[in-house]
Amino acid sequence: MEGELKNITIESLPARDGNQYLNITTVAGSYRMNSNYRPLTEAAKWAEGLELAQTGAVVLMYGLGNGYCVRELLKHLSSDAALILWEPSVAVYEHIKQKYDISDILQDARVRLLIYGQNEREIFALLDTKIHWSNAKKQSICIHPQYDKVFPKGLAFFEEIIRNNNVRIYTNRNTEMHFGEAIATNTAFNLRYVPEAFLVRDIVGKFPKEVPAIIVAAGPSLDKNIEELKRAKGKAVIVATDTALRSLIKHEIIPDFAVVLDAKKPPSYFQNPESHQIPLFAKIEANKDILVLHQTEKIWYDSHEYLKRFLTRIDRTPRDYHAGGSVANAAFSICSTLGFERIVLIGQDLAYQGDVTHAGGRVSSIRAEDENVCYVDGVDGKPVKTRHDWVQYLKWFERVIGEVQGEIEVIDATEGGALIRGAKLMTLAEVIDRYCHTECDAYRVLQENSRALSEAERSKFADYIKESLAEAEAMEALSQQICEQCMEVQKALQAGAWSLSKQQQLREQIGRVNARLQQMNFFLLVDDYTKKVSIPAITEMLEAEGSEEERFAVYLRSNCTIHEAFKEAAELLTPLLEEAL
Repeated sequence: MEGELKNITIESLPARDGNQYLNITTVAGSYRMNSNYRPLTEAAKWAEGLELAQTGAVVLMYGLGNGYCVRELLKHLSSDAALILWEPSVAVYEHIKQKYDISDILQDARVRLLIYGQNEREIFALLDTKIHWSNAKKQSICIHPQYDKVFPKGLAFFEEIIRNNNVRIYTNRNTEMHFGEAIATNTAFNLRYVPEAFLVRDIVGKFPKEVPAIIVAAGPSLDKNIEELKRAKGKAVIVATDTALRSLIKHEIIPDFAVVLDAKKPPSYFQNPESHQIPLFAKIEANKDILVLHQTEKIWYDSHEYLKRFLTRIDRTPRDYHAGGSVANAAFSICSTLGFERIVLIGQDLAYQGDVTHAGGRVSSIRAEDENVCYVDGVDGKPVKTRHDWVQYLKWFERVIGEVQGEIEVIDATEGGALIRGAKLMTLAEVIDRYCHTECDAYRVLQENSRALSEAERSKFADYIKESLAEAEAMEALSQQICEQCMEVQKALQAGAWSLSKQQQLREQIGRVNARLQQMNFFLLVDDYTKKVSIPAITEMLEAEGSEEERFAVYLRSNCTIHEAFKEAAELLTPLLEEAL
């Protein structure tokens, strides 16, 4: 983005009706940001022309202006709406603060003002919390009059952030549907490892600050400098992604830690016996077949909400982490959380090398790969071929590197691939010569600072699982009851023997049951297990059209579908919890 415009003049001038209007002059011309006749009336007309959701709207507005348009917009928003205001100019904001009273806007609970150059990075967290696949269609983007002409590059930047967020939302939704069943099943199975496993929080700040962390991904460029990595062993903490393990072991390099998080990650990445003895940062929902193979310390990374709720009970709440789509993103989050002040990336190409996607000349394809190919800047300044999923990982790195700037030095020693903006380019040999001088025994640090559950905590964990088993039994009964009621009412509707005046009573009853189920710890597993069914069913309810009777029929059918899935999930997950006991 262009930042502050040069040679900009900001004025507030009297309008014909006695109010003031905002005027901005740049080298491109002079722009009235409001009507110079009746600015309040024109602002009201502008707001009336917007298409907004009646409830739960999320409005992303480009430009604060002098507050007239924002104030009128707020009159059209419900109390549960959210307005994210993006002001691209600090100078405009400072002028508005001096010339206008916008305290009512800033104090409105629905409003969050972001000013480029001050707090603009907060938008990522805001979008993450405010927009979900279930309300994504309630988004509205609006532009304050003339802002697109005065600050066009800023608008392009703002719209790109929103587009990327929408890609993330729907990618996450599809991921939840695809992986949900495996996530729940793996989590329930892997509970057996909880008593002996460690937490990342136990070793935060325990590594020498002068020792760098080297994150090894499996991009094609890893073949260039993998042998060089041997010199860093014992003088850096080497963290390997699961896909990089085979290349490292082939070159007789045993990393200090490995990272795995995918619920369906193929166990073949852990086929070498050497990989079974490497301490493993893992999500508890990681593929259970890998955790069965793995024979040494497991360190939970970003635990599933089901486990997190128990750990909170015993005052061992896990830390929050930056969400990232790849295992390399996860490795970076872990290393930044651990307190490393220098993080080095190698094998992090995020691009093809010819048709090769991974070290060792491996080619890994994705569905509809040709449709996903695009180009980004490479480290050598020339465009490199990449894929849309890699672009999302790249943007994540760039965003997070910006957030930790000044606290963590990030070095890209991949020596190829896509340019990761914000990272310092060096060769791995230069990194090792300059920074790898202090001896560090990573395994000793882990052993001296981590702990398994105490006997008292193990007893509490057993109680927690027993509670969940009781909840599973109750869930089956309640879901069966809802299914029977919905089917009975569906038959009555078809026979014309059901009064629509009774539907509110049934809706309230189903709502009470759903609220009760959602309070259960066990529901956290069931909710994931049933995503493949529940997300389409909920979407159908949210988007249902037609008569009141037709929409009610969709409501009944969808709830019956969801609760049938709840019953099935409870039946299948219960034995896994019993085994964990």
